[in-house]
Amino acid sequence: MTIADAQLERVLADVNLGDAVALVDDMADIPLKSQCYEWRISPVSYLQKTFKCALMLLAVMFDTGCLLSGSRALEYIVPGSCGPGSDWDFFVTAYKESVADMVNVLKACGVVWHAETTRIEEELLRNKHVVISGSKLGSLGSWIKHMTPEAAAELIGQRTVEMVQLYNGISSSRNVNFRFELASSGKLTMRAAGVSPASELDYEDPLGRSFSILNGHIDTPDGRQKQSCSMLH
Repeated sequence: MTIADAQLERVLADVNLGDAVALVDDMADIPLKSQCYEWRISPVSYLQKTFKCALMLLAVMFDTGCLLSGSRALEYIVPGSCGPGSDWDFFVTAYKESVADMVNVLKACGVVWHAETTRIEEELLRNKHVVISGSKLGSLGSWIKHMTPEAAAELIGQRTVEMVQLYNGISSSRNVNFRFELASSGKLTMRAAGVSPASELDYEDPLGRSFSILNGHIDTPDGRQKQSCSMLH
């Protein structure tokens, strides 16, 4: 890369997407246009600064209709819009394999998901019982609904899968807590255990539609960055 090319790359990195496109369109040098597209305009170039498999991630986003929202999305259009603590917020509709595809591709890209299942399973093994809200069980169930048993167990743990299955086998309000007990034989049982606090209830969008959020993080050269994948019901 020449000094002039490096200077041009820095200029493109600092201007908004509209100005970058206009600048590239005015160029007569076709090879240079292609390079500029890769530097600034291609969303793959933006995503690969954080994610290992940026092209695969973008392809799955197109296939599932997943959207990137918030300051990380705005940063692609207007550089300087986000800070080091900004989250990556992905939104995917609750349709067939879309949820599983997004969870899995982001995991392949380096995202570590926090499904709270490590705490749940450790508490169950340590105390032989654990209390979980119906809302949380429903949320966990929504994330594994379209997964194979093997993929579900890998994401949230085998014991948590069994808890979700027990919960799915009854008809109950999501604002109820449930106590799971582990017998010496290894059998898992469940019973109602009071009403959940308001903080445990479902998230809702401005139109009152419920959605589930799976949180995680990814380690990058710029430090650890938070991730969230929201499933719209």
